[in-house]
Amino acid sequence: MKQSHINNTIAIVFFMAMAIVSCRHDTSSWHPVNERLSFKELKGERVFENMEFIFPQRLATIGDKLLIQDSNMPDGKMFVALDIENAKSPVYVGSQGVGPGEFLNPRVIDYSTYDSCLYIYDAMLHKGRLFKVSPDSFNISTSNMVREFSFPSVSVSDNHRISSGFVTQVVGDGMMFTLVDTLGKIVTRFGTYPGDNAGINTSPLKFSIGHQTLTTANNEKGRFVSAGVTSDWLAFYSINDFSPELIREYFTFETPVDVTETQSGDNYTVSARDNNSTRTCFTQLLPTPDYVFAVYAGSTEQEREDGTAHKVVVMKFDWDGTLIKGYVIPDRSGAKAISQDGKYLYAVVPTDDDNMIIKRYFLP
Repeated sequence: MKQSHINNTIAIVFFMAMAIVSCRHDTSSWHPVNERLSFKELKGERVFENMEFIFPQRLATIGDKLLIQDSNMPDGKMFVALDIENAKSPVYVGSQGVGPGEFLNPRVIDYSTYDSCLYIYDAMLHKGRLFKVSPDSFNISTSNMVREFSFPSVSVSDNHRISSGFVTQVVGDGMMFTLVDTLGKIVTRFGTYPGDNAGINTSPLKFSIGHQTLTTANNEKGRFVSAGVTSDWLAFYSINDFSPELIREYFTFETPVDVTETQSGDNYTVSARDNNSTRTCFTQLLPTPDYVFAVYAGSTEQEREDGTAHKVVVMKFDWDGTLIKGYVIPDRSGAKAISQDGKYLYAVVPTDDDNMIIKRYFLP
């Protein structure tokens, strides 16, 4: 699995981090990763045995459906929707292209049980689309598209519906994130990075590339969560209207990333690459209506290659940042999703012959 701008391989290990913790709104020195020894190892089983996958990039659960974005879709489709319980015939949805309701590079796939709407943001088209979905007749097209959003005034990467607009990963004015309204106009910025902030104001784009974060949100609860890709940083925010408030934050370390910038004519490119000291920390945030699951590796590339690193874990939090449980994933795995009721984890797992399958893990 590839992460944008960073040359990361699938994280297959967990790093034992026992550093001094800087917590805001939490005066204890306890950190969620300290509990790793008590986490229960999961057991998985293969599902959808008759399905073949080439490169499943993203998974999302929508009611009783598992939505999979893959490069092996027939008839120019972008996704396949599979019935989780009954393994019915696959439904191929979401056309590839640049026309109305079509996709080139879906980056965010958010489903809200609050209004039964599916939000998909396309990073290449710079557009977000909201679809009203029905479990009985699942579709992603202009026929069930509620609204299309564009973001002309900000360079948006990941963004999620929240409150009366969207929360985005746009660094500026010394802040990590930006709240924009439904017209894509900036309302306010928030989120102070807890580590080394050198360069955040002089070169926001380079800082953003070198300090990448994962994000997710709960539109109904007004919650937003961010996690560091190469820093052990996890932050929980409450957002009411356009007023963000930090509820809880965990931070122990950050690791260096090689950031380069090149210019050819009018084209200006900033990219990042891991070095020997770069440690992959959080790899995914998986939301459900009641909880958010944080997938954590904590390994360097060398540790992954020589087999000295620990396994990946999944930590279950409530939306206020309290750790509920932790799990260990025994398999190498890529894209993941959690069932809406929080009982199952779905993951893309490579086989010994380099095929891609989907496994389901019960979460006790």
